[in-house]
Amino acid sequence: MILYFTGTGNSRYLAEGIAKITGDDEIVSINELMKVKDGDTFKSEKPFVFVAPVYAWKIPIVMSEFIKNSKFIGPKEAYLIVNCGSTIAGTYSYAKDDFKEVGLDIKGFAGINMPENYIAFFKAPDEVEADKIIAKARDKITEIAAMIKNNESFFIRSGKIYGRPLSLILNKPFYKFKVSSKGFHTLDNCNSCGKCVSLCPLNGIDLVNNKPKWNGKCTHCMACICACPNEAIDFNKSSVSKRRYYLKDKF
Repeated sequence: MILYFTGTGNSRYLAEGIAKITGDDEIVSINELMKVKDGDTFKSEKPFVFVAPVYAWKIPIVMSEFIKNSKFIGPKEAYLIVNCGSTIAGTYSYAKDDFKEVGLDIKGFAGINMPENYIAFFKAPDEVEADKIIAKARDKITEIAAMIKNNESFFIRSGKIYGRPLSLILNKPFYKFKVSSKGFHTLDNCNSCGKCVSLCPLNGIDLVNNKPKWNGKCTHCMACICACPNEAIDFNKSSVSKRRYYLKDKF
């Protein structure tokens, strides 16, 4: 069983690649489950595979909480594949602790660079560069998925690595001072389609008078701002004129 959390499609793309190569047809979107429940019970005959982005140098807090509120029946070993724009820092160490709380040991771990999507603070690459990054990631996930299929153990890092201290020092302050829905706002070309409402994994957006209104629940997944078909959402002034990145391609 493959479980993934995604904001703009990177983790979904990698999860689909693993499913295609391993032949595992049980692929679960944690986003969709998160909209209706805090946790769930999962049963698998093979090791569980988790695919996650790196948010503030750890897996997303909301994904971590969902995992810790869930029950996993089957093998006690799991695989964790994470993707990032630059560094995974101490993601592995902290995720390992989270998994132990639900009785799972990480049998295989890999970090894979994917196109930057955090346009609230950084720039997404142009289309040409994004395609190059995805092509490299595709080759890597093909290799990793083959190892998962063969039930192998592995530990593969990618990108800049500063280790557990970076995650320890920066994760909580970043969430406290930077991760907020307050900066999101719509522009005049918003057509009230509601796509941002449907994509938000935390039910953090409501349509009020046919316009999106953020209610304070936010993990900065960037789904709303990057998937808006009219590019009618900005985050303060920091996202103005930046390229939106939302991966629709299938693996």
